[in-house]
Amino acid sequence: MTDSVTTVSITEIRRLLAQSSLDRTAVDIADGLLAGVGPADQHVEVHETDRQVAVTIYERRWRRELKSGAVVHGTQDLLSGLENADCETVWMAMPAVAGRAVILWFDSAIAEVLGCVVTSLPRPLRRHV
Repeated sequence: MTDSVTTVSITEIRRLLAQSSLDRTAVDIADGLLAGVGPADQHVEVHETDRQVAVTIYERRWRRELKSGAVVHGTQDLLSGLENADCETVWMAMPAVAGRAVILWFDSAIAEVLGCVVTSLPRPLRRHV
C-alpha cells in the first residue's frame, strides 16, 4: 500500500466528532481542544494505513504512554472501533494541541470517526533547590 496523505478541515473533524457515539469524555476534550486551534478552516493532515497495522501501532503506543504515566482517554472505544470497522484501510490524524495529542482514526471514506483518543503527559516534577 502506498502512503496516502490528504487533509481534513478542523470544522469537518468537529462535525464528525459531534455525530459519533464514542466515549464522550474523549470526544468532548478533543472538541474543546480543536475549537481553540487557529481559524475554523484550518486543515489537519490525515494518513492512510492498513486497519490491522493501525491496531498494532496503537496498542504499542498505548502501552508506552501508560508506562510513562500519561493520562489517556478513549482507548477502549478506539480499539473496538478499529477492530470492528468494515474497511481494510483507515485514516489517522494526530494534531498536537495545548500539550496534548488528539489521535483520530477515520473510516476509509473519512466519513466516520472510528476512534478518538486524547493523551496528556503529566507535568514534570519540579525540583526545589
